[in-house]
Parts: sequence; C-alpha cells; structure tokens
Amino acid sequence: MWGRDGGEANAFTWVRSDWLANLGLDVPVTFDDFIAVAEAFTNQDPDQDGEDDTYGMVLHRDNWGMPGGLEPFFNAHHAYPNIWIEDGQGGIVFGSVQPAMKEALRALHDLYERGIIDKEFAVRPADKVPEEIASERVGMINGPFWISLWPLMDSINANPEADWLPLIPATVDGTEFRPFGNTGVVDPVLESGEGKQQYVNVQNYLAGDRSNWAWYRIFGPGEPGEITYAGLYHYWDNDRFVIDKFAGAPPEAMVEKWGSLSSLQNEGHHQDHRRRL
Repeated sequence: MWGRDGGEANAFTWVRSDWLANLGLDVPVTFDDFIAVAEAFTNQDPDQDGEDDTYGMVLHRDNWGMPGGLEPFFNAHHAYPNIWIEDGQGGIVFGSVQPAMKEALRALHDLYERGIIDKEFAVRPADKVPEEIASERVGMINGPFWISLWPLMDSINANPEADWLPLIPATVDGTEFRPFGNTGVVDPVLESGEGKQQYVNVQNYLAGDRSNWAWYRIFGPGEPGEITYAGLYHYWDNDRFVIDKFAGAPPEAMVEKWGSLSSLQNEGHHQDHRRRL
C-alpha cells in the first residue's frame, strides 16, 4: 500500500489550475484565498463558455471520506470530527462535539448560502461525485493523494486543457494545516516492479503522454502543492498528521451506542441542509 500515516486521508484540496489561469488568479495560499477562488469559480465563468454552470467545491451527503469529504474544511478550523483528540490535560475528547466544530459549521453554512457549495450536495450520494468531475461543472474537491487516478482522470480525459493541483489546505488562523491521518500504511519499495512502472509512467508523461497525468501528479518531480507524494512527505516529516487517540477495545457503552450516535450526527447535518434546499 502507498503512504505512511495518512495514506487514505483527505489531506489535499485539489483545484483546477486551468480555471485559475482563465480567471487570472494566483494559486490560493491563505484560507481566504481558497474561499475567494471557490467564489470566482462559482460566479466568474471559469470555463469561459458563457454559461452560469459552474460552482466552487463538490461535496456529498455522507460528509466524510471518499473524494469530496469535508475533513479538510473542518481541519482548517482545527476541528476533528469522528476521532478522539487530546484535550491538553492528559485526556482525550471526541472531536465532533468540541467548540471548533461550531465555527466550522457556521462557515460551511455561509458558503452554502452563497452558492459556493452547490445546492444538491445534501442529497448527492458519494458515488455521484465522479459525475460532477467528469461534467466539468466543479473546480475544487477535497481528497486523498490518489484521486488523480480516479475520479480526476475523467476530467483530464474530457478536456485536453484540464489540470488539477493537489494543494495543501490553509487554516483560518494561518497556522500549519494538520489533517486527520490513518495509520498502518507503508511506503512502496521504489525498486520493486510496481515502483519501476510508476517511474516509467512519470517519464512518459514528461515526454508528452497525457494519459499518464495521474501518475505524474502522485510521483512526479515537484513540490508540495504540485505532487501529492511531496505533500505527504511534508506532512510526515513535520509531524502534521493528527492521529485518532482512541486505542484498544471499545467499552460496552460505546459498543451499544456508537452506531446510533454516529447516525444522529450525520442526520443532523442532512436535515440542516435539506431545510435550506
């Protein structure tokens, strides 16, 4: 498997760099920059087709995981839903009920009201997100390091001008972004047959073979914000991943109530957004 800690984490916000160029916008750096870019993608015809048919960021109704999960948005507010985090006093607390969640939810609601998050996300299954990417309607998506392979490659295949950058998200206060990361994943042995093929794929892209764009965005030469493995090493080497602090067998109360509590949390999100549809 690829990656060390965080191989499956939604640790990047992927942004259509060709849309940035169309609008004369710089690559976003601050949190406010990301919001301004998302708003421009919604309101300024980034695909230059003369139609009001684009929006900033694609999400899905399941909220977490998969391409299109909300984790980076909450992590940007130093909120860590669905995991246990240190409380600063030697204990652990559940991230979904901490004060930082309220600020993140207020900001998310504001983006929804402004149309930067499309009005359909509360009813969109996660498996419909690839259709949004292939349709050329959206310019930003949260996801792991590997989504250049799927679903972003559908965008590349649909449009010879399309390009996406795997940007390191920014926090609301300008401190280092720290994504939630998984554990138990190891780096490839780059001298293996798989590693050699990935090297060949990257070289083929650099020689002009656009069909290998996805591999270039993972393993190619470049910096964090350009290449996802460079971004992952940025997180690893600087100890940026936030790891779930709960370990061991769950107590009886958690076994009995966890499923119901998780359903209540997610259904609360859904009901809140449906009221606004």
